[in-house]
Amino acid sequence: MATVYKGILTNNGKALIANATVNNKVNYSHIALGDGNGSVPTPSETRSALINEKARIALNVVEIRSEEHTSELQSP
Repeated sequence: MATVYKGILTNNGKALIANATVNNKVNYSHIALGDGNGSVPTPSETRSALINEKARIALNVVEIRSEEHTSELQSP
């Protein structure tokens, strides 16, 4: 079974979504991954950067499930 990782929406991300309109959509293009620099950090809405970013990957599919308030990444 694959390992499942979760993230949260930061305050900056929430502001971008709140300001989006039909003509000005939020473009999810990449996901960034960090390793916590050897620890498992507690997610924080106020964080503006990952702890020890290791990869930034272009997204090929983003599926948003509003009823669950989650999104899913599928990467080859």
